[in-house]
Amino acid sequence: MRKLALVIVFVLFYSIVYAESIVSDVYPNLEFQVLKWARLIKLDGKNILKTDDFTYTEAGLIEEIKSKYPEMIKEAQDNLLFFLEESLGRKLLISSAKKEGFNMQNEEEAIMKFLLSKVKDIKVEDSEVKKFYDETLANIEGMTFEKVKEQAKMYLLNQKKKEAVREFLINFGKDKNIQVDKAWFEKNLKKLNNNPVDEARSSGRVTFVQFGANGCEPCELMRPFIKELSNKYKNKKNIVFVDVTNNKILAVRYGVEMVPVQTFYDKSGKEVYRHVGFFSKEQIEKKLLEIEQGGVKAQ
Repeated sequence: MRKLALVIVFVLFYSIVYAESIVSDVYPNLEFQVLKWARLIKLDGKNILKTDDFTYTEAGLIEEIKSKYPEMIKEAQDNLLFFLEESLGRKLLISSAKKEGFNMQNEEEAIMKFLLSKVKDIKVEDSEVKKFYDETLANIEGMTFEKVKEQAKMYLLNQKKKEAVREFLINFGKDKNIQVDKAWFEKNLKKLNNNPVDEARSSGRVTFVQFGANGCEPCELMRPFIKELSNKYKNKKNIVFVDVTNNKILAVRYGVEMVPVQTFYDKSGKEVYRHVGFFSKEQIEKKLLEIEQGGVKAQ
């Protein structure tokens, strides 16, 4: 019995120490949709990632980047995880679309029809339209309910479908049996995080990031007081400016489609607030204080 007990203890110890980990469990703040479901294991040979349907090597991934984004190949060397996430998500969507009978020659169309099939039963009730009208349109002169009812209904339907697609994609990779080489992942994660935004997010401080560009009028108006805030909160809070012209991949990673964009992060590195357009010095400081005091939670 004693030997059996020792064996059981050893098995339990082994399973705890050497169990495969899921990326999202180990790195909860990574903004990945499909790679977050990958199991971190040791892969054999040159493979860096495997699913039931295909495998990746680093050389193959780099060749894919060269063919699609030749102008980004230099910047891509430190962002291979980002490109792996993008490529993997697309391949999994195409594979799933084909398995469900969406075999169009145009892959974008196949993906679109596949995603739309997941939200085809979504509807908008008249009560939802009326509530939306009362809260947003009722006080606008000439905007009677009957006049805007159909447009408002279509708008709400599109919004609900977008949200449903987003929710579907959040869990899309969960059952895809994704395996990624642990050593390769960790090496490239260090490279991926070697930038002002990710370094600030991992510092344990409240962080403000301004994504902007030269020649952007609101950006230029904000530049002087962002510098003031940087000096004021030195060693207390992170005030970061990112020129998207010189950091295209970082801008894409953080979903920046126009400038300026302001993003705020709590001490754990979670994004808790985002704003597009001019944001005054007073508004920035007010939001930083709210986050510091725990009044703004992750969205």
